[in-house]
Amino acid sequence: MKKLKFDKEQLRFTEEITTIWDYLKKGIWFLVASLGLTLIYYVVFAVFVNTEDEKRMIRENKAIESQYQTLTDKMDRLENVISNLQARDREIYNDIFNSDPPYFINDFRDTVFSFQGDTTDGLLLIDYTTHRIRTIENEMSLNSQVLESILSVISDESASFTKIPSIIPVANFSIVQTGATIGRKIHPFYKTIVMHTGLDLITSVGTDVIASADGTVSGVTKSPKGKGNMITLDHGNGYETTYSHLGDILVRKGQKVRQGKVIGRVGTSGTTFAPHLHYEVLLNGKYEDPVNYFFANLNPPLYREMMVIAVNTGQSLD
Repeated sequence: MKKLKFDKEQLRFTEEITTIWDYLKKGIWFLVASLGLTLIYYVVFAVFVNTEDEKRMIRENKAIESQYQTLTDKMDRLENVISNLQARDREIYNDIFNSDPPYFINDFRDTVFSFQGDTTDGLLLIDYTTHRIRTIENEMSLNSQVLESILSVISDESASFTKIPSIIPVANFSIVQTGATIGRKIHPFYKTIVMHTGLDLITSVGTDVIASADGTVSGVTKSPKGKGNMITLDHGNGYETTYSHLGDILVRKGQKVRQGKVIGRVGTSGTTFAPHLHYEVLLNGKYEDPVNYFFANLNPPLYREMMVIAVNTGQSLD
């Protein structure tokens, strides 16, 4: 069928010739219009119409968000309790030891969660929050036990702070005077591995030896062999301390002594490689590392330095 169009210049109808390009342009416009309409339908459907899976995920995310808020509130309350317990712990520690308690860091890295994700992210969030709450609860329980133990010690007059061997038992001590501590060490004469039962405090002959805690002199030994001249103090709470290789003994058996009292002087009696005090701490008959008890004389950096020297010194002096 031919198509006619009116020519305004000639004032007559003429036959319209349709080219392939005209058909191509119409096809392109039709395709563009179809794609645009399809895109509009898709956007409208995606924004205003939710599938059953999407509705289920939205409900689950809302439930997870509500549970997360509940867990967060509980965690905040637990953290406040922990802070209060730690503050009380610091106050008690300062009252007893006149120093701040050791500080340990628990590394909780803050994590930001989004509720726009799928259910898997939400479950991971719940696991993470639950783990943190359990950790805080365990810390709170531990702090409570520590506080109860400290309060028990404070209320028990027989377990007075001055009856714990908490000071270094030689006068004018410096960290560089630290020798080998408890453990397997090389004997200075036999060059064999032996069990060393105390701490060597290297110092000159005649240095004052002081009682590390209140107690009663339970033993005085004078001998040219072994540990030489030795004093044993019983502190009445399961603790005993010994002071060996003395030159002078200034106390007698059965005498009561106070923490810090001079009880003897360093010498070279017994089997010893050089002048020093061999100092032992026993708790209920078991040898303890004396370095662990010097909290009244050492701050944390000095304690670490002394421990490194004591542990890494492979040869004892007796």
